[in-house]
Amino acid sequence: MIDNQLVEQKNLIKDFKSKFYADYEINLHVFIPPKEDDKITLNILEIVTLAAFYRDFPELSYIESLHNRLRKKEYITYVQAFSYLAYKLGYNKNRIGRYLNRTHATVINSCRRVEDGMDTKDKFTLSVYNSIIKELENYVGNLPKNIKGKNDSKPISNSIWDQARRLLAIHN
Repeated sequence: MIDNQLVEQKNLIKDFKSKFYADYEINLHVFIPPKEDDKITLNILEIVTLAAFYRDFPELSYIESLHNRLRKKEYITYVQAFSYLAYKLGYNKNRIGRYLNRTHATVINSCRRVEDGMDTKDKFTLSVYNSIIKELENYVGNLPKNIKGKNDSKPISNSIWDQARRLLAIHN
């Protein structure tokens, strides 16, 4: 939701509450649950992870998703970094495991491996993590509804990008 729409929504709710109180002398409390689209989705995170993987290992571009069960170190490290980032973005380990067709124990192990790699300053783990973060920063997101009417391809600053920047700040 764009900032203008959010402000308009809040004003409409405020007006409604005022009118309701004037008519019935009852105070209303309106709770708006956060929308799921305020988070970076697992699908977008997978696209970004694969883009970083293809950029770093073009010879492995035949791999189409993170759902595969391969024993290549490069691939496994990217899947582990995906799991770690998804967990840091607020997804629980069961959900990440279901998304990857793995168990939550595999996700727990993946997160530990990435954390251990960061703690020991493992060059490969750090390069994989930084590669995904760099790709995430460059990810533009959704195309505008009227593509011909907008030539600006810069992303709109919103909570998704704020989450990514906070995640970057934690590990830099």
